[in-house]
Amino acid sequence: MQLKPPLSFHEQTEKLISRGMIVSDLNSAEKFLQSHNYYHLNKYFHEFMDSNGNYSQETSFIQIKFIYENDAWLRNHLFYLIEPFELEVKTIVANHLSLKYGSDVFYKYEIYQDINDWQNTMNIVLREVKRDPTNPVVSWHMKQYDGMFPMWVLIEFFSLGSLSHFFGNLNNIDKNEIARFYDISGYYLSSWLQSISLLRNLCAHTRQLFRRNYTSPPSLPNFFNWTPNDNRHLFALSLVLKRLSTQTNWQIFANDLDQRDKNQPFLSDYGFPQNWRNYLL
Repeated sequence: MQLKPPLSFHEQTEKLISRGMIVSDLNSAEKFLQSHNYYHLNKYFHEFMDSNGNYSQETSFIQIKFIYENDAWLRNHLFYLIEPFELEVKTIVANHLSLKYGSDVFYKYEIYQDINDWQNTMNIVLREVKRDPTNPVVSWHMKQYDGMFPMWVLIEFFSLGSLSHFFGNLNNIDKNEIARFYDISGYYLSSWLQSISLLRNLCAHTRQLFRRNYTSPPSLPNFFNWTPNDNRHLFALSLVLKRLSTQTNWQIFANDLDQRDKNQPFLSDYGFPQNWRNYLL
């Protein structure tokens, strides 16, 4: 089957119009498509299409641009919140396990629940280590310790996703001891790591957050005092991030979010209830 022919930016704009989208400023729309890629925006376009591929009445390019800009704003600001948590939780995990089991804890497969999962994580992490052989820390340990690395060095090569798998494979007693730093159980921290690692990857790779249902929704303890009909939306993750963020970082984010939503409300498309401020501010 032959692939579709490419379209110029002008032709892309005309295609939107032919399908019923309101485009009030052709030049502005073409410039936006030129810098944002039609098929990057396509996931937003499809939210307003009917089964025949036409846009619902009053769908405008300005509306799509507004949605995209809010999505981009959320991705950037959420990533800002996640980054310090990622560094902190890596530090806590490495410190706890090293002090309890020794600097070579990563290689002690007997302390993990599933040997196959442990081996998969080891392969992923060591592959990341070998990608940067000129790193002085890597070259030093390769020469001095025959390629063995202490846990506090290896943790730097973990992605948040790898850490989530690694943490989930720890014995429950270790998960609970580590999770006490956040005054929660290991069960909840394991769930939160899985959810946040997915959100972090979405933010890092400019994926759509708008109207997204998350495949790994966080388990929510009773102390949030919120009983959701559905916790597969960004609001549930926001509750978790508030718990895991510093007060200063969270307050900056929440105040900016409050002001942005006041200017033109948009958070209902992210699963935020009308009284979301009662929970997040």
